[in-house]
Amino acid sequence: MKLSRDGAIGNLKLFFGNSRADYVSVEDIFTRADRGDYSLESNRKWLYNRLTLIKPYGLYEKVNGIQNGVRVTRGLALTPEGRRAIWGGERPSDSHLETRNLQLKRHVTVRSVLDDVKSLRELYPEFDVIFDIRLRSEDSSDSQG
Repeated sequence: MKLSRDGAIGNLKLFFGNSRADYVSVEDIFTRADRGDYSLESNRKWLYNRLTLIKPYGLYEKVNGIQNGVRVTRGLALTPEGRRAIWGGERPSDSHLETRNLQLKRHVTVRSVLDDVKSLRELYPEFDVIFDIRLRSEDSSDSQG
């Protein structure tokens, strides 16, 4: 079976949803594809088959990691061609980053930083991303301010 380019793009649009991000985790793909009622093994086979059909178009790259000593696919990252195919000539990731930077300048919370750390962990599974926050004692705040 061969999938048309439009079919491949349609699958990627399903995988990435409305997030406008360049990366999507495997878990998010299963959620967006409404595959919650299927076993993990069944979902992995389904995704593998879909990705095999989309691969010839060069629209994505797999993001791999190690789980229990086995190499597994953690998610997908769009290639520049994939971004153009899904969102057209516009660079949504750039505009998304600009919007995100504006939001950060206005409203940064511990929760938003934790969400960013989670995203980094998903994007770079080969690294240990560590976020440490401690309440400063009153004595140390005088010496740093």
